Amino acid sequence: MSDQPKQSLIDDLEAIRHSLDKIAESEPVIPTLEEIVGCRPPTSVNPQNPFLSSNSLSELIRIRNEAEAREAEKLASVHQRIKPVEEIRMPEPSEQPAEQQPAVDGPNPDQIVAKLEAAFDTWKEKAIKEYLILFEQELNERLKQDFQELVRNWYREHNLIIPPAFLNKDFDNSND
Repeated sequence: MSDQPKQSLIDDLEAIRHSLDKIAESEPVIPTLEEIVGCRPPTSVNPQNPFLSSNSLSELIRIRNEAEAREAEKLASVHQRIKPVEEIRMPEPSEQPAEQQPAVDGPNPDQIVAKLEAAFDTWKEKAIKEYLILFEQELNERLKQDFQELVRNWYREHNLIIPPAFLNKDFDNSND
């Protein structure tokens, strides 16, 4: 910055300080803008941006604009090198000639899926059969126990002795 803008800024700040000191000494009233900056001479307006009064800010804006322009040029050059997807994608195996198609190294995936589905169906059927057998055994055992308990309670209610042939060695045969 040159000496003239510095001096102008110093003079403006001194004028503001002087007016604030004068207002602070007089009354405890909030000062108006005219009281604070009323005696200050208008500063020159920056023609590129009237809201800025500093040439250094204008210089910063110019530098920023130049940097943005350079980055836009770089971005444009990158976009020129980008190819459309249609140019990059590999052709489908059916689109390739027979001599260019790669040889299949592994088994056919469809056959593997079919075998896995068959194995799953077999496993499922076996698991269901085993579960039904266990369910049937448990249900029969519970029904047998319930029947024995029903008969036992009937004998107790009528104060009769439970026949020894009815008693099961697995069943609790307490006579209360």
